[in-house]
Amino acid sequence: MTDINEHLTYGRYMTKAQRLSDTVSFSFTAYVNLIDRLDQQYFTSGNPALPWNEWLAAKFAQTATS
Repeated sequence: MTDINEHLTYGRYMTKAQRLSDTVSFSFTAYVNLIDRLDQQYFTSGNPALPWNEWLAAKFAQTATS
């Protein structure tokens, strides 16, 4: 996550599209590792099984009760 954020910071002068393309090229492995560590399930289309706002709310609720 640190590598991803650092690279995004260095690219702040780029357009959003340029920054997205650049960070995926530079940090692809870091993104894959991050996604693998999340317990979010995905459909074969790549879409998340649970909308991200619901997933995040569930994570906060789980943390609050632990």
